[in-house]
Amino acid sequence: MADQNKMNTHFDLNGSLLKDYGLGLIDVDWLKNLKKETLARLKTQSIPSKKDEEWRYTNIEPLIKKCFELVAKNSISTLKKNKPFIQKHSDNNIFIYYVDGHFCFVDNLPSYIKTLRNSEDQVIFQTLLNYDVEKIYTPFADLNTLMLSDVLMIETLKNQKIDATVHIIICSDVEQNISPRLLVQLRENSSIRIFEHCLTSNSCVINSLTDINCEKNSQLDYYKIIDEQDQGYHLSLSNITLARNSYLNLFSWDSGANISRNNIHVDLVEENACVNLNSLFSPKEKLHVDNQLKIKHLAEKCESSLDYRGILQDQSTGVFGGEVYVAQEARDTQSDMKNRNLLLSDNARINTKPVLEIYNEDVQCSHSATSGCLDNDKLFYIQSRGIEEADAMNILIQSFASEIIEKIKNSQMKRTFQEYLVQKLQ
Repeated sequence: MADQNKMNTHFDLNGSLLKDYGLGLIDVDWLKNLKKETLARLKTQSIPSKKDEEWRYTNIEPLIKKCFELVAKNSISTLKKNKPFIQKHSDNNIFIYYVDGHFCFVDNLPSYIKTLRNSEDQVIFQTLLNYDVEKIYTPFADLNTLMLSDVLMIETLKNQKIDATVHIIICSDVEQNISPRLLVQLRENSSIRIFEHCLTSNSCVINSLTDINCEKNSQLDYYKIIDEQDQGYHLSLSNITLARNSYLNLFSWDSGANISRNNIHVDLVEENACVNLNSLFSPKEKLHVDNQLKIKHLAEKCESSLDYRGILQDQSTGVFGGEVYVAQEARDTQSDMKNRNLLLSDNARINTKPVLEIYNEDVQCSHSATSGCLDNDKLFYIQSRGIEEADAMNILIQSFASEIIEKIKNSQMKRTFQEYLVQKLQ
């Protein structure tokens, strides 16, 4: 009975500081109205519980409790732009930092990148933030909107090919709520490369929301690294729409948090759209990583490929939930979903649930999920060549992870992930 009551529990915002906190973050009338509407809707929503299938293996209550505690503290970072990692733009890299609740940068941004706080064109932000909002009516998306204090928008022009990598660094030196909001609009026949790096923070709640819209013949390469969050929580939602002949490659690595939850929703809405999702997650100690993916094939001749690999140590836990939906009109669909996991401890746990929901017979769809420890025969063979056991284990782990990293075509980003792999094995 207690669990049932918990399932029906709503956000109790009466008398909380969330209302004043959210409205005071930025002084824009249309955004204040949006926040008021969001607050009213949030009060009617239920807190997810383990009774909900998608949250069966993740207890979200500690994250919510921490979020409200940090609102009461209203902590503000003292991070300065002269910190050593603050870098200037170069021909091949553009650096943007999310800190103190807003996006900051050393040099002027190119014309295809705008921030809400620094833009004179508020209408475009107002339009995009209100666009198809029914799609993201979830409690944590609403919390992001309620505490939103800045927005980063990347919008290419038609036929624009951008060679530079846009680096987005999320950082904090004090415990606080961090609510980044990113809008990515790729116009027809354009391309761009984005690298999002969530640096290690201390006792923070990170709740990010990203909307990506790729028009026809566009290509987006998106890379993401989530460093281990010390006594913190990480929650992200990405809503992605792909039009005709558009292409999205996503490579990510999540090192875990008290709770780390990654939700990715992809709609392939026109023919020949293609999405590749490749990810590594490597929690240790008692950290937890939960990946939830929903791919909808809504048009014919679309392709999706999902390859998620877990490396779990100590008493860590992982979750993989992958759902591929193929509509009746989605002929010639090709989809492949894999989840493979290495359990490096008897106490590590993984829960995996790949699902195919298909309403058309003219498809090629497959899914697989495997979990196990390191191959003892391979381990013995390497050790027989005079290599210590710890080094032999690292060789096998690195081989397991490198199969994902080798899919990265950009040499700079491949090197970044390879260096991160070496760092994680130290």
